[in-house]
Amino acid sequence: MTLNRKSLSILVVIASMLVTGAVVVTAQESAVVDAVDSFLHDVHEQGFYVVQPDEVNTQRMVRPNLYILDVRTPSEVEAGIIPDAHTIRLSELAKNLDKLPEDKGTTMYVYCKAGTRAAYAVAVLHTLGYTEAYNMAGGFTAWKDAGLPVETP
Repeated sequence: MTLNRKSLSILVVIASMLVTGAVVVTAQESAVVDAVDSFLHDVHEQGFYVVQPDEVNTQRMVRPNLYILDVRTPSEVEAGIIPDAHTIRLSELAKNLDKLPEDKGTTMYVYCKAGTRAAYAVAVLHTLGYTEAYNMAGGFTAWKDAGLPVETP
């Protein structure tokens, strides 16, 4: 299934509404329900595909093929980034799918300032078929608080 920006945005909104119980779905939207159910079925019990900053740091040093994605705004990025991170603002993710790894099995660690926007990005990535996308707990704030390395862009 190929999704354009509008379709992707609608899917994320519907998924959020389904999770919170804010919408009742009719049989006509069963394809969306099936996609959301499939995604939610695979959510890990310990959290929404969450990984700790120290684990991201360890993995980035030993696994050259992983992809670190920063979904913060440009002004937030000016404060620093995780070394080797790729920056795609969350609101521009759908327009920049070509910048994501072609291999949908690539391990991806996603972060924002504190974790909320990264959770949305991880939901979108899993919906698009990226099976190894993880939200870094606490975001860039937790990374810095842990004293982990930071680059200035």
